[in-house]
Amino acid sequence: MMKLLWAERQKLRRSSIVLLTIFATVLVAIVVFIGGNSMDLEGQYIDNAGWYMTMVQPWATLLVIPAVIALLGSYMVCREEQDDTMKTLRLIPVNEVKLTIVKLVIASIIILLLCGCLSILLLVGLNHKEKEKICHTCS
Repeated sequence: MMKLLWAERQKLRRSSIVLLTIFATVLVAIVVFIGGNSMDLEGQYIDNAGWYMTMVQPWATLLVIPAVIALLGSYMVCREEQDDTMKTLRLIPVNEVKLTIVKLVIASIIILLLCGCLSILLLVGLNHKEKEKICHTCS
């Protein structure tokens, strides 16, 4: 199982799909931040405490991250057929169930890393005034 994890990691290291997933996650945070400068009846969104967290979380978790996960998962599965490595894997006695489980584990690890990256972007995106308001409400 560890050899399969290592092999999948090596295959993903050479591909640019991981960079694409990170770029998509960061792009959501940037687009929402730019959109926060728009005006509504009460002023700019950026003036309200916590607006960034309440806007980025739904956009990222409901729209972008599921699409990125589907893209990454299908890429990892379809790459075996596209690169003709499935024939070689069938010659070597590799259990296809274990191979699928390894692909799911790798995708889960990447999902956790993306959510961590998004959380860090959220914390960095908060300005000092918002951090003080959030800290005062917690204590």
